[in-house]
Amino acid sequence: MRKAGQHIGAFCQGLHRHHGEVAVRRILGVLSLAKKYGVALTEEACAVALETGASEYHFVRRYLERSPQLPLNLRQVDPLIRQLTLYRDLIPARSQQDTTTLNSTTLDEENPHEPDGTPTCTDAAPPRRHGGGARNPLTPGTSRMDAAHRSHLVSVSDELTRRSDRLLERRRKQAGFRDAQRTLDNFDFGFNPKMNRSLIFDLATGAFMGRREDALFLGPGGTGKSHLAQAIGQAAIQQGYRVLYRETHVLLDELADAVADGTRKEYMASVATAPLLILDDFGMRKLPHTAAEDLLEIVMRRYERASTLLTSNRPVEDWGKLLGDVAAVSAMLDRLLHHGHVLTCGPRSWRTKTAPAS
Repeated sequence: MRKAGQHIGAFCQGLHRHHGEVAVRRILGVLSLAKKYGVALTEEACAVALETGASEYHFVRRYLERSPQLPLNLRQVDPLIRQLTLYRDLIPARSQQDTTTLNSTTLDEENPHEPDGTPTCTDAAPPRRHGGGARNPLTPGTSRMDAAHRSHLVSVSDELTRRSDRLLERRRKQAGFRDAQRTLDNFDFGFNPKMNRSLIFDLATGAFMGRREDALFLGPGGTGKSHLAQAIGQAAIQQGYRVLYRETHVLLDELADAVADGTRKEYMASVATAPLLILDDFGMRKLPHTAAEDLLEIVMRRYERASTLLTSNRPVEDWGKLLGDVAAVSAMLDRLLHHGHVLTCGPRSWRTKTAPAS
């Protein structure tokens, strides 16, 4: 009998084998998918990914989002996924004798697109999706799909990958990151070893966004707040979320321009509905006198509806003095901290370390 989580485990092992430490957040993402969609359906998605050689996190996530077994309110329909699902039914159930792991020769022979060492489906194919009376069009005892069917399935997978890549690139541009190269892969965790790394990777899974929670990154300048905020934004985009990144003073300037143009309502709507809003460098520059009211309105409209990540080099005790409105700041902090995660960065500054000696 197939053990629960077998394909998920094999898929995660493959991620770690091919990506090393970079795969940590992707593995956490797979586990969060299992929690959201259920182990059985995630097992099936991982089995399909292993069987077709599309062994990437985004493939599993997209497969789950478009699964016909999901309720209509969670399902995203894509014709290519429909084709992939139909062709998945052509994979025959393996006999008890065939449940051992395929060797590398078989992998290379069956699927030249699958990298060496990628774990493959080690058991019977997952339950079929389309009713109980469907017959397998392949002859009994066949252990692989027809070459034409496999070729078509690979082309479908390639097209899905191209679509995904285009969407990711478009969303990165729309996010407006100050430095799009900031990721968790190139962050130096060893410089400030006491930083809560567990919280950082938990935020990178995007689970907090599903719960509509917020985050505050606090600490002196040069301790990695902006780097981590943008890295988590990049991870959120990889998982299919739309992200809006703005330095706080830039967002308020854009809001002022929208007021002058008569488009404030539309601009506030776009800010309020982004699944993840990153407000960076709060307190770095002097803000307009309307800043407290504007920021409070943004936080109130997003409260328990979408996630906000705010970075600041000023302790929260100074925010009232900074904005000149203690009541508004108290109301804003009350909402941010109600379902909020606080990350303390520092105390050492990377810029100070790397500054040339005088």
